[in-house]
Amino acid sequence: MEKSHIFKEAACLAWATILWQFTGCEDVILAVEREDHQTSATHYERNDMTVVHLSLKYTLKIEDVLDITRSQINNAKSPSIESTTSTGATEYTSTMSFSPKRPRTVHKASSSLWWDGIQKPEAWISPSDEWKCSRMIARLKYCTGQICSQPFGPLSGLLGASPTELAIIKEWNQQPLTRHDRCIHHLIEEKARSQPDHSAIESWDGTLTYAELDRIASQYAILLRSNGVRPEKFVGIYLHKSRWTAVAILAVLKSGGAFVLLDTSHPVERLKVMCQAVRVSLVLKFSEEQSSNLALTGFPVLEIGDDDLHEVSRLPAIPTFRSEHAHAAYVAFTSGSTGRPKGIIIQHGMFSTGSLSHGPAYQMTSESRVFQFSSYAFDGAIMEHLTTLIAGGCVCIPSPSEQFNDLPAAFAKLNANFICLTPSVLHILLPSQIPSLRTLAVTGELMSKELVQRWAPHVQLIITYGPTECSVASSTTIPVYPDSDPRVLGSTHNCRFWVADPDCAELLTPPGAIGELFIEGPIVGRGYVNADLDTMAVYGPNRPWLDSIPFPDRTYRTGDIVQYTDANGSLRYLGRKDSQVKIRGQRVELGEIEHSIRSEFQDVENLHLAVEAVLLPGKTQNRSLVVFFGISRASTGENGALAPPCLQLLQQWDQKTKPSLLQSLPNYMVPAMIVPVTRFPFTLSGKTDRKQLQTLFSELSREEVDLYLGVEFVALAPVSPMEVILQKSISETLNIDCHKVSTDRSFVELGGDSVDMMRLVSSLREQGIQLSVSDVMSCPDIAVLSRKAQIIIKTSEVSLTTDIEPFSLLSQPGKETARNLVSEHLPGMVMDDIADLLPATEFQHLLFLGPEDYITMHFEGPVNEVRLEQSCQELIQRHSILRTIFVKHQEDLFQLVLKKPHEAFVHRRLDAFIPDFAEQLWNEQRYDETEMDSPVTRFYFAQCGAEESLLVFRPSHAQYDADSINLLQRELFSIYRGELKTKFAPDFAIWVHDFLSQNAIAGQEFWKSHLTGSSMTYIGQPFAVRFPDGETFTLDRRIDSPVSPPHGITMASLVKAAWALVLTETVGVQDVVFGQWMSCRDSPQTGEDPTIGPCLNIVPVRVNLKAGDIHTVQDLLAAVQHQHAQTIPYSRVQLSAISRISSWPPNAVFGTEVLHNTEEHGDKAIIQVDPTLKASVQAYSPQQSSPKLRWLIIESYVENGDLGLRMFTTTTDVSRQEGKGLLDRLAQLIQACANDPSASLHSIMKS
Repeated sequence: MEKSHIFKEAACLAWATILWQFTGCEDVILAVEREDHQTSATHYERNDMTVVHLSLKYTLKIEDVLDITRSQINNAKSPSIESTTSTGATEYTSTMSFSPKRPRTVHKASSSLWWDGIQKPEAWISPSDEWKCSRMIARLKYCTGQICSQPFGPLSGLLGASPTELAIIKEWNQQPLTRHDRCIHHLIEEKARSQPDHSAIESWDGTLTYAELDRIASQYAILLRSNGVRPEKFVGIYLHKSRWTAVAILAVLKSGGAFVLLDTSHPVERLKVMCQAVRVSLVLKFSEEQSSNLALTGFPVLEIGDDDLHEVSRLPAIPTFRSEHAHAAYVAFTSGSTGRPKGIIIQHGMFSTGSLSHGPAYQMTSESRVFQFSSYAFDGAIMEHLTTLIAGGCVCIPSPSEQFNDLPAAFAKLNANFICLTPSVLHILLPSQIPSLRTLAVTGELMSKELVQRWAPHVQLIITYGPTECSVASSTTIPVYPDSDPRVLGSTHNCRFWVADPDCAELLTPPGAIGELFIEGPIVGRGYVNADLDTMAVYGPNRPWLDSIPFPDRTYRTGDIVQYTDANGSLRYLGRKDSQVKIRGQRVELGEIEHSIRSEFQDVENLHLAVEAVLLPGKTQNRSLVVFFGISRASTGENGALAPPCLQLLQQWDQKTKPSLLQSLPNYMVPAMIVPVTRFPFTLSGKTDRKQLQTLFSELSREEVDLYLGVEFVALAPVSPMEVILQKSISETLNIDCHKVSTDRSFVELGGDSVDMMRLVSSLREQGIQLSVSDVMSCPDIAVLSRKAQIIIKTSEVSLTTDIEPFSLLSQPGKETARNLVSEHLPGMVMDDIADLLPATEFQHLLFLGPEDYITMHFEGPVNEVRLEQSCQELIQRHSILRTIFVKHQEDLFQLVLKKPHEAFVHRRLDAFIPDFAEQLWNEQRYDETEMDSPVTRFYFAQCGAEESLLVFRPSHAQYDADSINLLQRELFSIYRGELKTKFAPDFAIWVHDFLSQNAIAGQEFWKSHLTGSSMTYIGQPFAVRFPDGETFTLDRRIDSPVSPPHGITMASLVKAAWALVLTETVGVQDVVFGQWMSCRDSPQTGEDPTIGPCLNIVPVRVNLKAGDIHTVQDLLAAVQHQHAQTIPYSRVQLSAISRISSWPPNAVFGTEVLHNTEEHGDKAIIQVDPTLKASVQAYSPQQSSPKLRWLIIESYVENGDLGLRMFTTTTDVSRQEGKGLLDRLAQLIQACANDPSASLHSIMKS
């Protein structure tokens, strides 16, 4: 064979191998000059080239691939470029020319090569990547020589770095590694000695100096030691975020043991698996927490917290226990492919070595105030505690509610200056929101260039990289500029980076080629708990490419794919080799999720499924998990196809599989949907074709994805005229397409709540159809509801405003009583100015004790000030409640209504816009008693500029409810535009008359029967006084995982049922009674017309678990919801009336109260007043706005799709820690009841 032919074939194979290594694509298509081409030509046309298609594998031999190459080059029937592209074949990836003359032009390809013999090969890959081009040319010469000299060897022999390339790589890794064989707590003790009075912990629940932290931790260490904790013994830390976490961590380390942080928001079963894996000696928990809240039963418990501090303080503060740097310090868990989480053991010396390197890289000093943001399930929380303390800084710990509800405010409150966030969280923030932020570390996920450009100009931005297996952090990119590439890994921390062939770890890849990252150094962890095979797979054995390195260290195989990018040895992150992904910044092994799902479908033969992280349509980040469920298998290499949504599969997923998964997996690891695949795709090698699945999903529209989410199915069409009317009204009420309203579904199943029910009833009444809210709630479907609907026969219009005689609601002769009250309390008032005097409801009395609220309307655009003032005055004239003065007489509260509106419009002067104008007004008025003889209602107007102004509406909470305030806003702007209809809304006095009349004549027998044998349930002692000295406070708890009540159950019923269980556990009784806030707008007289006023009442809810017919969660939910439907007609009976007809004491008050706010919480409302004027509306409630009563109120609400819980109470009733425990337990029970309605109550209450 001619020498030129050997070189030509060898060069083609060498170039194909290089493209394989540098691009990661095994299928290489080359365009090579045809044999009959005239080499004297000055350029090449498409038909001058022939296609060489090579599928490269490690197992092939060089001689076999050379034969294939030779055959395709010499075969006259080999397709030309023209023929392949015209038939739609795969585009070639590189052109190759062998000629003494360089062509002037070459047909465009992703890379091109021209070679005049074998002496001077030239290539152009990307014009801007000269370094990579030079490396490929050098590689080409080496590989071609290897092929020519050893044509009978394996193809894998061409893949390793050449001796020259090995020398370059080892020069990049010549830096010495500094080992710090120190115990973590010894480093922190040194800081305690050098700066004893410096703040170590500043938390929502208290502060600790370094001296205090060291002393208390030492005392608890003695207690731990006495309970059997020794080196290599593990202690679970089951605490909510607080200062005690730092105490617990340091105490465990001082005792010689190792700690495991347990995230209390994770499923109990998962935490048990973790504790069992490390064989925990005991679990540390809060002493204030009730035992029922500690779900990790079966493990010894040691309490920690304020209640035990007095006893512990008697112990000596200097433990004598010896610890070694080689002892385990902690275990951090990550997702595992076997269906169980994997625990990584990190020793003291490993973390100390890493911390003393990455701490300075983070620029942590004694001035650092580190915001503790990370979840305890993430090793970032360990860094935030320990690295900060080793550096002498302060750990700043927010409460969970502060952190999740308003991160910028929590950051500012703690005066923090350092934070570590994932890009998912960082994306929702702006630099202007956190002005005190000095250093921002980004970790956990790949950062986008947009985020880099947003943050780099404003803070010291740091991009960190490091698997949990390597002591938190392995490298840092600093400084980061706006144009920096966020994929570059940066400088290493006491470790070396090596890049090996992804499928042959014994070979280092040549510089520029794609490979798998290995980390070597003293920060590499010990291995996995009880998983020797897993440990050997990634931690060893020793790699041959370390043989020439002095004192080589342990290595860790990361599974991350990287590539050298420049002559300095910089590495760029490209992605994952295996099935691991990042969800919310946490590493997730898709195999673990798939394993768990397979266990739920054990009865399915030949099951094919895959879990993938996908972007939902319209989203650019924050991937969601999807299960692809194979109905049948595609032929090898055949494209897969998605099947239409399957109702049976979706119902099984929603009602059985998903709730079961939530018992063992964190919510972020539970897929959002299941997608059936009619032809499950596989690669040529027989593996699941995950890229094909991703492609199939990416082609779906938003509407198609909604189908898989179960948002829409074919609706059952109406069959009667009434069903048609109901379908249309429901679609308008719920703002959904009419064809989605199926007549075989209930209003609740369609997404309606109690407020929606009232809106529906109002809409139907306007159409002449009579239905009650109770009917809507209790009917199982629209078809049944249609049979309850009645046609209203209209006779004549009645003016409701004249039905009630003024002063007729007073117990004594009305006008005389009014005269006496006015003369005693309002001496300047004359009777001719008074339209009416009526008693306040008990609910009004309750809310009157608190300060007023302030509703701010920020106008952008020109405002007609005169017209706005007239509109405000007209609004007051239209609604008597806005012309009301509240008069306190002895123990009673009266509402005095003026005939004419008072001067309520106040002009204020502002030089510029003030965001907290409402708060400023409250501070001015909070002690002002000069307005006691006039209505509370005020409008404060301030012009801030030519096209910017403020209007603050100040009512008393005794004058409105949530519906009222929305109606008033709309009505005010309608008046301003001159569009208001002439019809007047019913007077609040009419509603009060109807309300009090029902108190007197209706419902008493119902409540007497319903409450027989019951008593009010109190947490602590029964309320003996009504106005204690305890401080009011508010606690918040957010449930981040989605909460979906079972079919036919409202969210309000779910919360009430869970609260009943909390009371049962807390008080120890099975028959509990508490209050429920109910809207009473569905009045026989006023109907659903927009009555302005606080149309609310608090009624009893009784849950008797001793009744005998409540065994499962579903039984409980159904009973609570049925009781609510029964209660609606009698919801206007006040507590005082109920007390008189029951065995309760006459002055009974509710022990606890529950309300569900159906309005979506969120940002301020934006209203377009007219084409040139826009208003941003936001409410301001002064701090401690709750009246100083003994009470405990639980509010539930939805915000951004998540369920939120809020507690209003006083320190007379519960401590803050007790309140937090109650909220946490309520959240647990809500999730448990929602996830498994078929579970027994016994199992739920044991969880």
